[in-house]
Amino acid sequence: MPLGSTTQYFKSIDELRREGLAEVARRIECEYDEAFRVTEQGIQNATALADFINEYLSDRQRVHADAALYAAAIEDPEVEDITRSAFESFLRRCEPFMDEQRAKILCAFMEGAIINSCFMGLPYDRETIQKAVSLILEEDHTAR
Repeated sequence: MPLGSTTQYFKSIDELRREGLAEVARRIECEYDEAFRVTEQGIQNATALADFINEYLSDRQRVHADAALYAAAIEDPEVEDITRSAFESFLRRCEPFMDEQRAKILCAFMEGAIINSCFMGLPYDRETIQKAVSLILEEDHTAR
């Protein structure tokens, strides 16, 4: 694509980049919606959620796009706002299934697993993902 064609629709390359990253964030939200649909019949079914996470992390292109979004958020306040909004949306989507603390832990696990998949070239094995999700969703019996 000739460089001039990008400036026909965007004021700058930075604006084009931000719009692209915003699109990545929207795609992530749609994919998380799918995860919640899969697990809606019982979020306590850690296996269904772990299967979704395993499939998600196995898509190398998707994982790299997610990591690029995180990296861009470190440098660009506008992209940081996009990722913050996506995080808040994730927490809202989790509300029917788990408390906020567990939702934050699940999000942190996903973000860490995404970064790890980029560095290692493959996701955690399915058993590790299953164990992590089971621990996150487990009832806290010590609070009683």
